[in-house]
Amino acid sequence: MHGTSLYVYRKAPGININGPLQSYILLTCNQGERLYNGIFFDRYTLSFTGRIKPWAGVEMEVELDYGDSSDFVNTRPGRALSIAPQLDLWIGKHFQASLRHNFEKMDVYGKRLYRTNLSDLRFTYQFNIRSFLRVTIQYSDTERNQSLYNIDVGGRSKDLTSQILYSYKINPQTRFFIGYSDTGLQNDVLGEIRTTNRTLFTKFSYAWEY
Repeated sequence: MHGTSLYVYRKAPGININGPLQSYILLTCNQGERLYNGIFFDRYTLSFTGRIKPWAGVEMEVELDYGDSSDFVNTRPGRALSIAPQLDLWIGKHFQASLRHNFEKMDVYGKRLYRTNLSDLRFTYQFNIRSFLRVTIQYSDTERNQSLYNIDVGGRSKDLTSQILYSYKINPQTRFFIGYSDTGLQNDVLGEIRTTNRTLFTKFSYAWEY
């Protein structure tokens, strides 16, 4: 994104509800304007957040935003919808699983500009207070209407990233990491996801106190 952006907003009174099962609902309306490339864009959006813990060790949450947005690539107004659900599971004292997804789409002139899905799945095993092992899988899928762009863009792209990370805390100031990650890509040229990068890495961190 190029150019200068300035966003000024005013948040209208919202609805905040706390209920059973540690449930929580927040509904707000936002009004404002954004200055970008010398053009003011009005922003009227509706935001919703809901959270609940239906059972012990289970937490679910969803965030939703809908309303005016800005197509920064082509410097024009648009209308966007974003939905982001997430699920967290704690199994026993050591294992945690987290699934997060984000769906977003934008329309301009009544036509779909793009649609994208991003998923993030993580499994963490906490051996003890010093060490843990984490497996992360991230997947994204984006479709663009090339005829609505003023620049050359791909019509379809997919990315798949996986990572295995082990961490050991030697003391409160010192931590050691070792892991492996790979990245896969699919675009208009590649008909399927192909691995483009593999990395074996290690990291040593120390915090100085003074």
